[in-house]
Amino acid sequence: MKNLLEKKEALATFWEHEDDGLRDKLIQEIRAYTESTSPADIISEIRLHFEQLNFSGISVLYEALSDNPQKWSQFFKEEYQRAFEAAAQADNPFEILECLDEINFVDAQQLESRDEIIRLLEEYLDHEKAALRYKAVWYLGDWILEDNMEQYGTLVQKIIGKLQDPNWKTRYITQLVLDDVNQLPKDYKPRFLDGLLAKISSPFNMNKSYEKRPEKPIYRLTFSWLAK
Repeated sequence: MKNLLEKKEALATFWEHEDDGLRDKLIQEIRAYTESTSPADIISEIRLHFEQLNFSGISVLYEALSDNPQKWSQFFKEEYQRAFEAAAQADNPFEILECLDEINFVDAQQLESRDEIIRLLEEYLDHEKAALRYKAVWYLGDWILEDNMEQYGTLVQKIIGKLQDPNWKTRYITQLVLDDVNQLPKDYKPRFLDGLLAKISSPFNMNKSYEKRPEKPIYRLTFSWLAK
């Protein structure tokens, strides 16, 4: 393997392969190449040939690099920053931010830039775009764990505040994140309508067609579903 570009198509179609062995082999090839090449060259190749978009192949590269969190710690932090800055200007921010999902393969306790990533994500908890708030909560759930929960007590309270977010999907995902780290308020009661909407629209996907959908049609769709 001479460069990442020669594997671009294989990376872009990674999830189309049903054979787990083929996917594992590709990941190992990428890891071997990145360990034998300078970090500066790897970063240059990634940013030159792989867009921060879902299914561009970049998320598979993140997964491969996650095997060495000490080496790629600052790079991961910069990728979070780059993606959120681009998403803030994009028509469909979710399509950009979703590519970061594979970074959660990293062992959080070994990532030196973990605190920097947490602080960066905190800045987007109140962003005007729902997709950025949603993903900020989702990713904070990867980095705020038992070992640093006390350190980020104030931030956890901010996340709890997202249970009242204007966007139902953000409320829904916040509940899951808080429940996962045992921080969901004992007296919290999910909104009845949120549970209904989760049955007719996936709470794990947020694209611009949903964000721009007016409230009234959502209610009509909900009650149409109830009538069945």
